[in-house]
Amino acid sequence: MTYMHQTEWGWLIAVYLFLGGLGGATVGMAYWLGRTAALTGELQRRLMRFAQGAAMASVAVGTLFLVVDLVNPWHLMYTLLNPTSWIFWGVLLLTAFLVIGVVYLWFDLRRDVVLPRLLAWNSVIGMAVALYTGFLVSQAPDIPFWNTPALPLLFVVSAASTGAALVLLYTLAMRKTWPWLDALAGRLERVDAALIGGEILILLAFFNYFRLAPEAARLSAAYLLGSPGFLVGFAFLGLLVPWAIEIWQMVQHGRSQGGEARPNHVLTSLAAVLVLMGGFLLRYYVLAAGIFGYPFPHI
Repeated sequence: MTYMHQTEWGWLIAVYLFLGGLGGATVGMAYWLGRTAALTGELQRRLMRFAQGAAMASVAVGTLFLVVDLVNPWHLMYTLLNPTSWIFWGVLLLTAFLVIGVVYLWFDLRRDVVLPRLLAWNSVIGMAVALYTGFLVSQAPDIPFWNTPALPLLFVVSAASTGAALVLLYTLAMRKTWPWLDALAGRLERVDAALIGGEILILLAFFNYFRLAPEAARLSAAYLLGSPGFLVGFAFLGLLVPWAIEIWQMVQHGRSQGGEARPNHVLTSLAAVLVLMGGFLLRYYVLAAGIFGYPFPHI
């Protein structure tokens, strides 16, 4: 039987999926960090202000890429007004996420008391946005490589990892103002190492499943395993290298009086940047590997 690659979803959609997941997970990871580290006062304000601002910018830019991809006005209108479309529900989630973010930043800039529930709700909605990006792809028709429950799980774990990496970069940038942020950076680094480990396990299960899947799915897996960009850019540089750096630092570096690892700032920054790069490449190559067969349905 003849097979062909899908061409409807390209790098613009990959950017949308990456930025949407990154933005949603950044708020979730910042909220988790603030709660587990019992942050209060100005530090908590700055952390959540950064997370909300960066997340809103990320989601807004990602949505712009989606609109540019849906260049046909009628196609765009049909998608946004069609309750059976995952993009329709995604737009609702993104809109709620942005609205709550604006309300939070408004109260924060006015120095009013911010209701903790605002942060809690937006962290939950943010993680739902990250999960939605995986469901959006997995529900695409007639592409067996995408039609698996593992894909949303892979995307949400990857998004959480990129969100942790972005918050980690912020804590490193602010360490001169609050030197003890090294302890928080060490905590985030350990969490990210666990997330990357989970991502690797999901990927192994993902590819193992496709050994017995329909031929189109096996061809998709073979395409990725034969792609230098996927193997070197994502699997090695975007996954294994930052994982090795974080594990090495967990083993080599001592612990502070508070019991938190103190990271090497250069290596930690490198690992975080590579995680962000890997998050985009994962989505780009998963889309590029989409293969369906005759009669070549369109997404």
